[in-house]
Amino acid sequence: GEGLLGFLSYLVYFMMTAFMLSERRKKIVTYLFVVSSTLVGCVIFVDYIFLDLKYNYATETNMIFHNSNHLGYYLLVAGMFHGILFVTAKKLLLKITHVLGFMLMTAVLLMNDTWGCQLALIVGVLFIIIVYSVGTGKFRPSTTVLLLAMTVTVIWSYHANDRLRVNIENNILQQLFAMEDIFDMDGEVDE
Repeated sequence: GEGLLGFLSYLVYFMMTAFMLSERRKKIVTYLFVVSSTLVGCVIFVDYIFLDLKYNYATETNMIFHNSNHLGYYLLVAGMFHGILFVTAKKLLLKITHVLGFMLMTAVLLMNDTWGCQLALIVGVLFIIIVYSVGTGKFRPSTTVLLLAMTVTVIWSYHANDRLRVNIENNILQQLFAMEDIFDMDGEVDE
C-alpha cells in the first residue's frame, strides 16, 4: 500500500469524508476512528509495558502496518483527533476521556520511535492551541493542558519503558560520537 494504490485509497477516504453533509455522520465517523484507534493503542501499550512480548506491530507481515512510519502516522492522527476533541468538548467526562486518549497515543507514538511523527505531534499541539485561541478570540489556559499532558507522558514514558530509554540514550550517544569525530581528543577542531 505505499504506491499509487495507497495514495488513491487515502484520497477516496478523504473524498468520502469531505462530501459528507450531515454533521451527525461526520461525528459518527470521527468517533469510530477515535474509538478504534484507541483500542489499537491500548493493545500496543499493554504489549510494550506489561506483557513484554515486543511484537512489532509496524513490521510484521500479518499486521495492518508494514512500516513503523505508517503506524506512526496513524498514532499521530489519532492523537491529534483526541487533542482537538479535548479542546472542543463541553462535558468534563469527555474532556478527561480525550486527554487520557491523547496521552495514550503520545506514549505509544514515543514507543514506536518515529521521530518525524513525534515532531509533528509537538507542532500539531501548538497549532491547536494557536488556532483555538485565535478562533475564539482569547487565549484559554485549558488548551495548555495538551502541552502539559504531552510533557508528563514523555517524562513517564522515558522512565517506564526500557526500550524507549535505550533508544533515547543511543540517539544521544550517536550525537556525541558524531561531535567527537569533528573534534580531536585534545579539543582542537579538525582542519
